[in-house]
Amino acid sequence: MKEVTLNTDSFNQNPQFENEAAVLRHIYNLIVMKKGTDPLNPDKGVDINRFYYAFKDDVDVHALEQEIKDQVSTYTNYLINNVICQTSKSGTKWVLHVILTI
Repeated sequence: MKEVTLNTDSFNQNPQFENEAAVLRHIYNLIVMKKGTDPLNPDKGVDINRFYYAFKDDVDVHALEQEIKDQVSTYTNYLINNVICQTSKSGTKWVLHVILTI
């Protein structure tokens, strides 16, 4: 698999990702994409930003895990074995870890 971005580098070329990097880039784009961005698939995208203040309890974390599983299985051909979302505190900030097993 190969993924080509629409951005250009300093040589005016489009960066290309292959193999594992392409898979990671594809899933990353799906997780950060806002719903409605793709007019042909208006439900496509997890829109992780909408969960920005939502991780007060495990229900919100499990909802995000399920959303990622559903989106990846619907809009990619990858089989996800497991999705784990965990929160941890780093100083005064909270950090969200998303762990995928493909």
